[in-house]
Amino acid sequence: RAFFAQPLHPYSVALMSAVPTVGGGRRRAAGRIKLTGDPPSPIDPPHGCRFAGRCPVAEPACAAEPPPLREVVPGHWVRCRRVGLADGLPLPPLRLQAD
Repeated sequence: RAFFAQPLHPYSVALMSAVPTVGGGRRRAAGRIKLTGDPPSPIDPPHGCRFAGRCPVAEPACAAEPPPLREVVPGHWVRCRRVGLADGLPLPPLRLQAD
């Protein structure tokens, strides 16, 4: 439920933005997150975050080291160093466009 209610990792947010819906039409389609680049090789994955090469909010540290898996709120784990906290609530570094 936490994943669908509030995706935190940039890849999860991008996936959720691609989910087709009945309402919203062109406005919703225009707000979709469009990823560039190719997915990494599963045979020879990159050293750092596997998504860093396609992530629109990646920073050099993302490609340098694998991010730690951390529990940002009880029961919601994420492997992204860019997810922050404000007043005890997780802040995704990338957000879905509001309908």
